[in-house]
Amino acid sequence: MKTLYVLRHAKSSWEDPSLEDKLRPLSRRGIKSVPHIANALVASRKIPELVISSPAERALQTTALLKSALAGYYETFVQKVDDRIYDTTPESLLEVLHDTPDSFETALIVGHNPELERFVELLCFGTDTGHLLLPTAALAILTMESAQWSAIQPASAILEALLPIKLLKRLAKD
Repeated sequence: MKTLYVLRHAKSSWEDPSLEDKLRPLSRRGIKSVPHIANALVASRKIPELVISSPAERALQTTALLKSALAGYYETFVQKVDDRIYDTTPESLLEVLHDTPDSFETALIVGHNPELERFVELLCFGTDTGHLLLPTAALAILTMESAQWSAIQPASAILEALLPIKLLKRLAKD
């Protein structure tokens, strides 16, 4: 079985409204949230071996901060940037998943809404239900029935957890 983490990038900054969407960085709040995401990954005991990120600045920053926060728990993960994750469709995200080498048992996709919400719904329910909410810095944990990434089909995943950042922060206090 494969484990897929789906992470919406941390909170982005709107301080410079002249910036192109793809170039928007993280806000201070977004930067502070990433260690909480790392803690959740450590607690799951399945730290991703491969991280596939959108090329947008806020997703790249989220990935870099996550890598730094996980440094004490895990040697490193393979990091890949895939243009198909920015301004995409759930079907394109499924193609990204299908292109993932089977040598990786765990993978993390860092991207954007509404596509990530629709992607998780496609994997778990086979359709866009419109009921799943993935706020910034939220982490979805899915297990796949397949041993091969290329064989994963709609409605073949189990949503093990959906962890919004507010919950991750509360868990860190306990």
